[in-house]
Amino acid sequence: MMRIIIPTYRRIQTQDTWLAIHPDLRQFITFVVRPEEATDIRHLYSPSSVLILPEHIKNIQGTRQFIWDTFSKSEDYFVQLDDDIGYFGRTYPNPASDKPKFKFVYLAASLKKKSTIPGTAQEQRTMFDRLRSELKQGFGMTSPRPNWVFPRLVGYPRMTNGLVTGFCAFNAKLLRDKNIRFDRWASCGDTDAHLQVLALGIPTSYCTDYFYNIDALAENSSIRDRVIKDHKEMCDAWAPYITCRDTHRTGQLGVMSSYSIHRAKLFNAATQGI
Repeated sequence: MMRIIIPTYRRIQTQDTWLAIHPDLRQFITFVVRPEEATDIRHLYSPSSVLILPEHIKNIQGTRQFIWDTFSKSEDYFVQLDDDIGYFGRTYPNPASDKPKFKFVYLAASLKKKSTIPGTAQEQRTMFDRLRSELKQGFGMTSPRPNWVFPRLVGYPRMTNGLVTGFCAFNAKLLRDKNIRFDRWASCGDTDAHLQVLALGIPTSYCTDYFYNIDALAENSSIRDRVIKDHKEMCDAWAPYITCRDTHRTGQLGVMSSYSIHRAKLFNAATQGI
């Protein structure tokens, strides 16, 4: 089982991801916290461990860089999750009906109102083990995709469909000697890191070639404007290998960005010296 890293701040009483992960797996969780929150997090979320950030790190991009610099040295494979993931999901064939063809089942540790079946430790292990297996095949980064497109290998179970957001798994064994940066943009550092890995000629299966990013926590105009600025700057920096189709405010709080990542073009350019 891979180490699960959860950076968190200002959510001492509300740890959705921790609650969603089965109690049998919480021993594998490490919270990365600011010094002033360490005692409370350690007390409330045992048996998970706590790693305290250096005093000078005060933002999410610095936190993600600290996580990479720290755990890439000690772990061959690890995953990083946002602290507000409310569920892990999987679809199963629904023999009772052709519409929908699949029924959605929540793999959270406890039932919620919209859940139909609680998750089990084994189901969640299967999800994490599948990602680890993919990394061991030589991928630098990976994450669950909406259609779980995995190779048809003997002994490699296939999940029909799944959805997890705010989730990335790393092959530190392959990448630890590379200068991967997560701190260039606050709101899209994981996407930027993914592109850096591809630019090294190392394959990834992180996110999808075309995806949306929604920052629903943009609480004021300055944050929304920063998110828009970050995404546009990243797209410009990686042109022509990423195209930002649209970045705009949505509703009163959120920001939506849609990207096209030309994964094969970037990978081929790196491996063929184009």
